[in-house]
Amino acid sequence: MQQADQTDRAARQLRAKNAVLRNFRQAENETPDSLKRAVSQLVGSTRLQTDAVVTKATRFSTKREGDASPGLVIVEFGSVADKKKVFRARGKLAGCSVGLDDDLTPLQQKQKAAAWDKFKEARAGKLKTRWEAEKLYIKQGEEWVAHSVCVRLLGKLGPAK
Repeated sequence: MQQADQTDRAARQLRAKNAVLRNFRQAENETPDSLKRAVSQLVGSTRLQTDAVVTKATRFSTKREGDASPGLVIVEFGSVADKKKVFRARGKLAGCSVGLDDDLTPLQQKQKAAAWDKFKEARAGKLKTRWEAEKLYIKQGEEWVAHSVCVRLLGKLGPAK
């Protein structure tokens, strides 16, 4: 177990500057350089308006014949601060199909999946929610409360209608 924790901790450090870009259109004859330029344009565009530096962009899950999904793009920013700038501005992506998430380790993905039902229940109960990596926070009054505390709070609300 300790070995797995150390491995996960190391993986988190490697992914600290990374984000996953979803539904980012794939250009014909796309190259790694053209993808990086396109992602940099999105980050610095009038929509996001950040000065964050994109150091690398790699597409996973390439488009297949008959598949309309453009796949995922792993974006590496110049620093964690650059990533945070973009994440603060990602609300401006509302209304377009592009999404931006943390690049989670397999363990973090499992933890987020385990909290997903509580997320849906909170949203159905008209509560405000936010994610920080795999951690779920639910707004209780003026305070953001971590998922472990919110589990008890949601239990008092009754089933979502």
